[in-house]
Amino acid sequence: MREVPSGYLLFCSQVSSDGTNRTRLFTRVVDAAGEQINEQEFFAGIERHYITGTIDPVANRSDGNFAAPIFDISQGFDMRTSIFIHNELGDTLVTRVVLNYSVSDSILATPNQLRMCVDGGAYLCGSADPYSPPTALADALLVRLDQNGDTLWTHRYSPTPQSVYHGLGVLEFVDGGAIMVGYRYQSFVLDEYFVMRTDALGAMQWIRYFGNRAKAIDAAVRLDSEGNIITYSAYREQSYPTYYGQFMLTKWSPGGDIIWQKKSHYGRNYYVGDFEVLPDNSIIAVGSHDGGGELMRFSAEGDSLWTRQYVAFASSERHRLFDVQPTSDGGFVAAGSCDQYWGDPTPNLETEWMIKTDSLGCVVPGCQYVGVQEVVVDLQTHLLIAPNPTSSLLQAELALPPGAALAGAPRAVLLSGQGHEVRAWPLRHGGDKLTLRVDISTLPSGVYYLHIADGERWLAGGKVVVE
Repeated sequence: MREVPSGYLLFCSQVSSDGTNRTRLFTRVVDAAGEQINEQEFFAGIERHYITGTIDPVANRSDGNFAAPIFDISQGFDMRTSIFIHNELGDTLVTRVVLNYSVSDSILATPNQLRMCVDGGAYLCGSADPYSPPTALADALLVRLDQNGDTLWTHRYSPTPQSVYHGLGVLEFVDGGAIMVGYRYQSFVLDEYFVMRTDALGAMQWIRYFGNRAKAIDAAVRLDSEGNIITYSAYREQSYPTYYGQFMLTKWSPGGDIIWQKKSHYGRNYYVGDFEVLPDNSIIAVGSHDGGGELMRFSAEGDSLWTRQYVAFASSERHRLFDVQPTSDGGFVAAGSCDQYWGDPTPNLETEWMIKTDSLGCVVPGCQYVGVQEVVVDLQTHLLIAPNPTSSLLQAELALPPGAALAGAPRAVLLSGQGHEVRAWPLRHGGDKLTLRVDISTLPSGVYYLHIADGERWLAGGKVVVE
């Protein structure tokens, strides 16, 4: 997901509607309000699956275009890894095959992430999994490409015997070498993440293992402004109750020493998404646990500053956020997938979802003053505020989906444009609607923000102009 002049460009893999039941590459462009204005499906009708990585596989090119590694496989199990270059409209400009394995090669090479280098080339990481002989195990894969997309070299890493290695994230280090984060699995041994540094020719300089009983095969890596390495991953203790797991941020020196390591957000059903290091070295990250997608802000020392949890469908217990990007207005945009359940509009459908927030994670400014951290985003389009602008009467109506249950008494909070609470009122709950009708004729003219919440969640909100 990337910000473009017309709004936001999203990349995903999903099952085609062409009847082949094959997975295809899709691009979508949505405007600043989140409304889709363009959709493209690539390779419809071709008897191959096209799959991209989960944790932000897309690289920003210096020419303003975007590059993404795509893995495709035929029914006969011949496999390719290609680089697709897209413009801001999602159109494919160039397709270049960088890895090609026939059925006889018996190698499943899956790309997870592509990152550009200062010379116009790129690093590509993933895994190479031989099918033959049966005892062969997957290696972490690192490929260096030149500015034309030609392969300069390819390395496979498996430093410990009888282990499975997956490369999950990669970037170019300041000396032209690579930093790769990944996952190691060993039978009867606690699973762990690894972070590895190589030289410019791919020779491993050092590798470190961390994460304890990790079990979540997602991780990301970035550099801060001082050239230190930051990894974002999961962590699990070996015994109950902390067995469920936590998110973990680790800052490493260029030599592989831990500068600090912080764990937070203990919970169950947790998944790690992507993160970004902001100009002041603070961190914005996404993930999910306990069924909700989360946007989290950390200080430059890895301490938690705030967290917002979002759900798109009230019945779903599986909301994941994969990618987060800072936006030009100082806020953030995040995207992922969620499963609709029986009480949702399209049961059993895995659905893309996207969230645009301000700098504090609020869909409508001021949510941090309402006293809740969970945000329900699918109700926002069901809120009606009228008249607006107004000078005397403020009316609001929020339609609730069938079977929706409130967690406590619903209320409305009106904030000033500076974020100060001006008024608060209980809401009438009649049938499938929450309603508000109040006199605001004594309020000074200006811009206000109305927030609707129950005892635990932010439900909806909007701007109110008082004349």
